[in-house]
Amino acid sequence: MPKEINSTEERQLTLLLTLYNARAGLKFQEIRDKMVHFYNNEIKESDQKKLHRDIEDLRENGFPIKFQKLSYPSLESDVYKFERDNTHKKINFEEIELNKLSALILRNFSDTPSISLFSAAQKIFSRNLDLFPVTYSKPKIEKELEKSKLEKITSKVLISIRDKTPIKIDYFKSNNQEFSTKKIDPIQIIKRNTEDFYLIAFDREKRKIRRYLLPKILKITELAEEFLFLGKLNPEDLNYHSLNFNVHTEESLEIEADGNTAWKLERFFYPHPFEKNENNFYFKTTNRSALFSFMIKEPKVLLKINSEIFINEFAQYKNKILKSYEEKK
Repeated sequence: MPKEINSTEERQLTLLLTLYNARAGLKFQEIRDKMVHFYNNEIKESDQKKLHRDIEDLRENGFPIKFQKLSYPSLESDVYKFERDNTHKKINFEEIELNKLSALILRNFSDTPSISLFSAAQKIFSRNLDLFPVTYSKPKIEKELEKSKLEKITSKVLISIRDKTPIKIDYFKSNNQEFSTKKIDPIQIIKRNTEDFYLIAFDREKRKIRRYLLPKILKITELAEEFLFLGKLNPEDLNYHSLNFNVHTEESLEIEADGNTAWKLERFFYPHPFEKNENNFYFKTTNRSALFSFMIKEPKVLLKINSEIFINEFAQYKNKILKSYEEKK
């Protein structure tokens, strides 16, 4: 006969499932509210001791539950969280699978050139470059790319990334009649949201990683020189968000957002790192003004922010807009 589960095991199993389903973690009182049949002692300290014993038992049995110490004064207590460590997980492809993927990518890329498809292919074949799809029906692609100047530029960028060819670009920031010439080693194309495509490249003169919006590249010329960049990109290189631009010293900000529209702020942050607890957002930035345009566009999302400097600078930003509008009337 199978052994029946006892009350302690039932409580600990329920706790495990409760924490597993709460990706952001739960505070002590939230656990009591969800598990009222198990933690219902009138003396809260007794329930908290019982909870700690249960968590220790679960950890001894291999379940990675941790205490997340939060320092923000607006939060009542620590958060108990089931840690999902995915760093050891990866997808391993067999060679026959990669050959099949390569053939499919070649066929689709020949029919419809796609930055997204090429970017995905770079990730899939990152450790198996000998199987990377490097040939395609060039005449057909060139015929398709005649549709627009951007598509021609994109095609040249993709080829230079594939062949590790240094290039010279004419690049503008605001006015396409005023551009600068830069010599770069193209490394990778990344996409932000659904419309912004960035080229990550190594600036050969400044010896730094830079990001360039593809639509702002006016002209590309190949350089008959060796490819200099031999390193690897790190997470900081991939954070192309304007909040990460080096404008002032790094500061920590806390934002309280409207519960119904907080998702808009969360979408704005991508891919800049942040932490969220309910409708509170915590993040670090070296360019607080990156939030100003978002606040103008979505004035009802942000309810409170813990920075007088931010509030004053945003007021000046709005005044400049109003003054400019009045001058044009």
